Amino acid sequence: MEVKIVSSDAELRRISPVLLQLRSQYDEDSLLAQIRLQRADGYQLAYVEKDGEVLCVAEFIVCNKLAWQKHIYVDDLVTDAAVRFTGAGKFIMDWLKKSRQRTWLPTTAPGFRGTALRRTQVLPAGGI
Repeated sequence: MEVKIVSSDAELRRISPVLLQLRSQYDEDSLLAQIRLQRADGYQLAYVEKDGEVLCVAEFIVCNKLAWQKHIYVDDLVTDAAVRFTGAGKFIMDWLKKSRQRTWLPTTAPGFRGTALRRTQVLPAGGI
């Protein structure tokens, strides 16, 4: 398995079938248009590839906030339904954590308490 950063429209089209499994309210063209808008604001996409197949995609942004200082916010992470439970999701999360440690965050930031990547609770549509 290898992680790659999306850098072209051809790669966006390649990963779109996996993203559409999560974001079914879009068709391919509207999904790509939305991603292009978000990329202009600093969003990035990374994907896991094995033997030429896209297994998993993560959309993320590097942010700087008062509460957490510089951190990575993962907007979407989706593994192709046909290859779930193969470790691709863990592989990309581990890559994001290592990338953060190497390049994006100081390891001794004030108030830093471990990884900035945390699971968020998803609330039901009806609220609490």
